[in-house]
Amino acid sequence: MNRWFSFDTEDGFEVHETEDLARARAEKCLARDRDIATLEGWPDEVEEICWGEIRERVANVFSHEVEDEDGTSWVGVADYGLGAVEEDEGTSDV
Repeated sequence: MNRWFSFDTEDGFEVHETEDLARARAEKCLARDRDIATLEGWPDEVEEICWGEIRERVANVFSHEVEDEDGTSWVGVADYGLGAVEEDEGTSDV
């Protein structure tokens, strides 16, 4: 599970495998805005640049499969909730 994220308004939200990668992307975004500032002044969005740890994420907490008369199964009822991100969830994206 990629536990780290970075965000800026130009490129959006990204997930990262390590804290260092998340911080490096935030620094790269800040450097880009610093370059813009030398020509046009600081972009208003510069203070939106951030990075951090993903502590919880939404996951399926309940689902009930329904089977049609022809045998086709589908989820008839489902619910989602926030839960802690586990270290051993592999490397899937959020």
